[in-house]
Amino acid sequence: PGLVRGLCLVAPAGIERFSSGEAEWLKANTGTVALARQDEAQIRAHYRRNLYRQWVPAAEHHLEERVRLRGAKDFDAYLYAVVRSIHGMLDGPVADELVRLPPTLPVTVVFGEDDAMIPNPFLHGGATASVAREAQALMPGALVRTLPGVGHMVQVEAPVQTNALIAALARAPSASAP
Repeated sequence: PGLVRGLCLVAPAGIERFSSGEAEWLKANTGTVALARQDEAQIRAHYRRNLYRQWVPAAEHHLEERVRLRGAKDFDAYLYAVVRSIHGMLDGPVADELVRLPPTLPVTVVFGEDDAMIPNPFLHGGATASVAREAQALMPGALVRTLPGVGHMVQVEAPVQTNALIAALARAPSASAP
C-alpha cells in the first residue's frame, strides 16, 4: 500500500455483483472452446455489439489483432488467460477489495456511458450508470466518470478524455505523500 499513489480503474469488471448461480452460469458459458471456434464474422459482431459504441480506426486495428491471434502459437494460452480473467472476476469480485482502500487514496473510475458489457447484458441489463453508482458507494471519495457516447473500450474510443483523467489522478496528492 505504501507504494501506491493512486488507482485508476477503466471500465472495471468486478464491481457488479453476481449470485453464485449467475457466476456458475457465466463460467459454463465462457470457455476456451467456444472462444476458439469464433470466426472473424463472429468476433467482429461481438466487438461491434459489446465492446465499441463508436467504430473508430483503432477499433478496427484492435479487431484485426484479435483475428490474427487465432493463428498465433500461443493462442491457447491467450484463450486460457481470457477465461481465467472472467472466472477470477466472478470468484474474487474487485468490489470486495475496493471497500478496503484507504479513504485518502486518490481513485478515479472511468466508464463508457454506453458500455454494453457492464452491467452484464444477459443477467442484469440496465445502464452502466447503475454500476458507476455502485463504484461511488464503494469508494465515496473516488472521482467516478461516465463518458457519453462511449462503450466498453473507453481508452480506445475516448483516449483524450481517459488520458486527461489519468493524468489528473497522477498529479493528485497521494495518501503516501510526505
